[in-house]
Amino acid sequence: MKRIIAALLAALLLLTLLAGCSGSEEGYIGRDAAIELCLEHIGYTDAHKDALDNQKARLVDGASTPYYLVSFDFGLYMYEYKVNAKTGEIISWESEINPDYAY
Repeated sequence: MKRIIAALLAALLLLTLLAGCSGSEEGYIGRDAAIELCLEHIGYTDAHKDALDNQKARLVDGASTPYYLVSFDFGLYMYEYKVNAKTGEIISWESEINPDYAY
């Protein structure tokens, strides 16, 4: 019986530790909100759905400020943004012509 209890406690401890390492975004604006902010910045509307492709966002634990690195293709251009994960402020952005764009 003691072995079963010890095994259950060990499993519970392991699950608790793993939950703490899950990369929680609590307190942050979230990936979807970061993408939406960037799309608003370029003037995207639902009327442009066909021109939007390859949306990606990942949380980066920056040296002083956590941010979302957001990238997507929109029409002729590829965009990359850094968005403050806590405030939603756009830290920086850049665009370049997409060499894979089909004219």
